[in-house]
Amino acid sequence: MFIGHYAVALAAKPAAKHTSLGTLVAAAVALDLLWPFFVFAGLETLKISPGSTAVMPVDFLHMPYSHSLLAALGWSVLAAFAGGKIIGSLVFSHWLLDAASHRPDMPLTFAADSAKVGLGLWFSLPWTLAVEGAMLTAGGWLAVKSGVPFNRLKWFLGVLAVLELAAVFGPPPPSELAMAAGGLAQLTFVWWAKKIDPC
Repeated sequence: MFIGHYAVALAAKPAAKHTSLGTLVAAAVALDLLWPFFVFAGLETLKISPGSTAVMPVDFLHMPYSHSLLAALGWSVLAAFAGGKIIGSLVFSHWLLDAASHRPDMPLTFAADSAKVGLGLWFSLPWTLAVEGAMLTAGGWLAVKSGVPFNRLKWFLGVLAVLELAAVFGPPPPSELAMAAGGLAQLTFVWWAKKIDPC
């Protein structure tokens, strides 16, 4: 899932009015910000594989330290200690949304032979766009209702929607490392979200 993670961060704003939107977004995409470092270090692997699902042309072969259930729980607990229960919950929400979206490639533990789960929303392009679009709309509405300025947020939402469509209908990533680097590019949205709503 992509924009669904941002939707959850936006939806958390009413419960975290004194936390910047940038912090909420960083928590919601934290596992994807960690993942590239494990890929660059050779500890996690992926393969560009057009057609593996209708939405994502990538096989996530091995990602126990960023996206396993055990790792997600650990990162969530650390985040909760550092930023509170809402931040910890947002970090863990990432695993739940990915488990709903991915094919069965989400490991439960660090073990190489770990059982893997995934409900496969990405096998259906229409359902993926409908679910994520509805989530982003609802998250944006909740954020605006909590006081986030719509005139700033609308461009943020629009760019996310365009990037989602470009990822789905555009060419696959040119390489595995380029795909991983794209995860780090989400830091731009963390920065932008903080500018939209500093607290």
